[in-house]
Amino acid sequence: MNHVYEGTTIMSSIEIEERVIAAIKKNGRLDSVPVGLDTTFDELKLESLAIICTVFDLEDTFNITIPDDAAKNMRCVRDVVDGVCFLIASTPGLSVEGRN
Repeated sequence: MNHVYEGTTIMSSIEIEERVIAAIKKNGRLDSVPVGLDTTFDELKLESLAIICTVFDLEDTFNITIPDDAAKNMRCVRDVVDGVCFLIASTPGLSVEGRN
């Protein structure tokens, strides 16, 4: 659940993880495949188009811009979640709750 305090939207790290995993599963057509933070893209056999579509979905979902070089270096779900959390925390008006 998003919380808004004095113009700042605060998202929980769990919510971010869930949304990232949902986007990966949707774009990779992985409905019945278990996906966790340490699952790699190689294990999921994700094609580059699925990864690109996931990046676009995440940019839309979180209203962020994922740099091309960061997207190219993502190898597992945790990389994506950490990157999204960093970008959200770096965006004025957004904050991440419960993230180290």
